[in-house]
Amino acid sequence: MRMYICGEWVDRDDKMPVINPFDQTAFDTVPRGSAADVEAAIASAVRGAAVMGKLPAHRRYTILKRAADLMDERADDLAETITREEGKVIAEGRTEVQRAIQTITLSAEEAKRLHGETIPLDAAPGVVSQFGFTVRVPVGVVAAIAPFNFPLNLVCHKVGPALAAGNAVILKPAGDTPLSALKLTEILLEAGLPEEAIQTITGSGAEIGDAITGSSDVRKITFTGSMEVGDRICRNAGIKKVTMELGSNSPLIIMSDADIEKVAAATVSSSFSNAGQVCISTQRVFAARTIYADLLDALVKPTQEFSVGNPFDEDVKMGPMIRQNDAERVESWIAEAVGQGARVIAGGDRQGTLHTATVIADARPEMLISREELFGPAVAVSAFDDIDDAIAKANDTRFGLSAGIFTQNVDWAMRFALEVHSGNLHINSSPQWRADVMPYGGLKDSGMDRGNDRAKDRSVPHGRLVQRAVIPGFAGTQADVGANNHSPLPIPIQRRYNMTSRPHGIDGWGYPNQEYAPVPRVMTQAPRSAVVVTPHPDDAEGGCGATMAKWIAEAGTKVVILMCTNGNKGTGDRSLTPEGLAATREVEQQNAANVLGVSEVVFLRYGDGELEDTHEYRGQVVREIRRHKPEVIFGIDPYRVTSHTHRDHRHSGQAALDAAFSYAWSWLDFPEQIKEEGLEPHMVREALLWGSERPDTFVSITEEHILQKAEALSKHASQISARTRSQRLDRMTEGCRLQGERCGVPYAEGFRRIEFNLGSDEWWLLNR
Repeated sequence: MRMYICGEWVDRDDKMPVINPFDQTAFDTVPRGSAADVEAAIASAVRGAAVMGKLPAHRRYTILKRAADLMDERADDLAETITREEGKVIAEGRTEVQRAIQTITLSAEEAKRLHGETIPLDAAPGVVSQFGFTVRVPVGVVAAIAPFNFPLNLVCHKVGPALAAGNAVILKPAGDTPLSALKLTEILLEAGLPEEAIQTITGSGAEIGDAITGSSDVRKITFTGSMEVGDRICRNAGIKKVTMELGSNSPLIIMSDADIEKVAAATVSSSFSNAGQVCISTQRVFAARTIYADLLDALVKPTQEFSVGNPFDEDVKMGPMIRQNDAERVESWIAEAVGQGARVIAGGDRQGTLHTATVIADARPEMLISREELFGPAVAVSAFDDIDDAIAKANDTRFGLSAGIFTQNVDWAMRFALEVHSGNLHINSSPQWRADVMPYGGLKDSGMDRGNDRAKDRSVPHGRLVQRAVIPGFAGTQADVGANNHSPLPIPIQRRYNMTSRPHGIDGWGYPNQEYAPVPRVMTQAPRSAVVVTPHPDDAEGGCGATMAKWIAEAGTKVVILMCTNGNKGTGDRSLTPEGLAATREVEQQNAANVLGVSEVVFLRYGDGELEDTHEYRGQVVREIRRHKPEVIFGIDPYRVTSHTHRDHRHSGQAALDAAFSYAWSWLDFPEQIKEEGLEPHMVREALLWGSERPDTFVSITEEHILQKAEALSKHASQISARTRSQRLDRMTEGCRLQGERCGVPYAEGFRRIEFNLGSDEWWLLNR
């Protein structure tokens, strides 16, 4: 293929072969770019940057979105190109193409979200009636220097955000794998990218790298590769923005309470995918001494079954390394470790560029395989005594890109998250986990700045990302509402709320002008929307549900009160005659708008006319919640409504709250009604119960109600057949998967699975 500079495809007499790593055949060539080519490309990029700077956001979005569509149309060709030039198995090549499509799509979306912020300058003494604002402008010319191991997706990670922000790009793909980048350049130009907005120059980095990075016209450099090359780039770059994504020897800590079989599977897949040529591959495994031997035994079989061979063979799990000298280096490091007392318990063989998956036991920190970045298909395993020893061993490295831990102990997990020196931290997951949308970067010699697909280019020095994966059991009683919150929630606080009626209340605490106690709640930011479910027919006029609604509304949340009345009384002394009901609704709507500041009050009557059937009543609660799509559900505990004498009131309130809370953890309690209504579930972050034991406490659904549900299931378990239990488990699992698909969230990411071992039966309850 030819390279693309100065708005045209050009060739040169001096060429570089593109080698198939598996059979070592040259199947294509690219021009060997020169310093003169770099100079011409930079001048063209400067002109392209002027054009891109004037290109409106909607045009940048359209170009990148069209490019993603073209990539999808050519997915098979791109996957085959990746496998042929890089050597990863074809299944991994296809996965990389799909990730690259997502990367370009996310970049396109970010092109529409470039904005600044306002600054209250009158916060400074002596300044009155002034404010400032920021705007985001392109940096100009971005140099993108990509590695060989992900020749398409990592190129997209650099090119996509740069173009989305209105920059021009000089792309230097790896000399071993230039074809994927050249085909992406073709796609971008076909999608409508201005002809000088991108330059793709091929050649040796040692020959042309300094000319690219040292130019004063290049205002931003983004590089992925080794620490040594990154260090040289930084020294040569001068004063300009630089993002370095460098190497690592990622640690994985296995605590004594981990599931050995799951850990073994995760270790094998994260150590040997792409022949270990991933910067966040699991390289160092530290296992608790009590389970060390069991882990070694569990690793042997899956490692031996990790077949190596022709990457186009669908049955092969691992292809060749990129170059024979790299495979020889891995072989020599293993030999060095064995010479110093380590043991090879699986693998260890090499034939040309093919190196088998290898597990090394009894590794020590002074060995090369523990100290440096291997970048190959071998993993070093050693034992530790306690959590302090494990953290010390994980930190005993000059790198800090990614680390993982497997444990069910929250204290251990939190110590890992706070004390391990790594830019990306994974709980109950291997270090080799990455979603293309997440911030990504390392500490120490693993790099600086954090790259992701957000075109806004925000630098967070030494920022950390903790990815919390599926943890069986309870991870805590007070879960955060979520990451996408927008304003502080004023809890805990003291509030004075003037209640206009009701001389009594829950547990006798609802007196007029009462000063409420602080509410001990971990939630520090408000959800965007919430539903408050209350069984009290006059609650919006002055009860505890009204107070809760008012607090949340004052934090900027859109609040809807779902009022579940019974057929026995209306607001105050008003009856449930048509006239009395109309008066009730008028009073409550006025209070909602004028006193509480909430958006809406919805009335549901149980009994005496409108909703006679409890099942229908619960279904109506679910439908109303689905209609409003709240992030959080708040409720008043019906089990504590003791001051009302009529049984129907307690029954209606309990049914309403049960329905709301059931909806929060699973739509499976009402599958037929939801299906009949054509409704699809949405994500509820959490359901919170207020007033369970005292009026100043919150109780999360993740605790009390799930345990109550589990107890009920336990009592019922002995009365149903094994076949029925199996069918219910299958339905719950499938329902969880379907809900995740409909919400665009995979099963493992969308839900926590909480397991209850009830005798010989295992029930799965689903909690978001």
